[in-house]
Amino acid sequence: MDLLAYFRVLRRRWVLIVALVVAGGTIGAASTLLSGDAAGSGRHYKATHTLVFQGSSDSGSGSSGSSGGSGAASPAFTNLEQIAILVTTGEVPTEVARKLGMEPHQVTERITTESDTTSNTLSITGIDTDSKSAEELTDAVAQQTIDTLNAKEQARFDKLSRDTIARTEKLRSDIAALDAQIGP
Repeated sequence: MDLLAYFRVLRRRWVLIVALVVAGGTIGAASTLLSGDAAGSGRHYKATHTLVFQGSSDSGSGSSGSSGGSGAASPAFTNLEQIAILVTTGEVPTEVARKLGMEPHQVTERITTESDTTSNTLSITGIDTDSKSAEELTDAVAQQTIDTLNAKEQARFDKLSRDTIARTEKLRSDIAALDAQIGP
């Protein structure tokens, strides 16, 4: 086929070609509008916080920073995946939503987590159409995660302390009873 033959095909099928171009343009514009990327709002900004956790010598799992307790006690959360779930469900997004005046589902839709068990890090990324909002959201989620982990660790430590004190008192009571049986 020579060049002249191609022009003849175009001339005969020009209505079909124009219709296909218009249909393609319409579908492209509609998909852009439906995805929320219309009129320059297609920019999404990301802000990331990386939390570093102290490694456990026996399993490589993370513990929540400075536990200050005995080395034998296990932390409230034993791995990064548990902490990542805490970040995206439950009280962390609920508290962040309350503080920022949002709904919890809006927080969870804009937050992603990525855990790296090799370096014991958890990256929290906030995504928003405004860079300041993305940063504010990420800051709030990271801080609330730290606060929640600290509160859970403190509650666990307090319970262990109460249990230890109760056992110590029981042992003192047993020792006093045995001393009474032995006599003076």
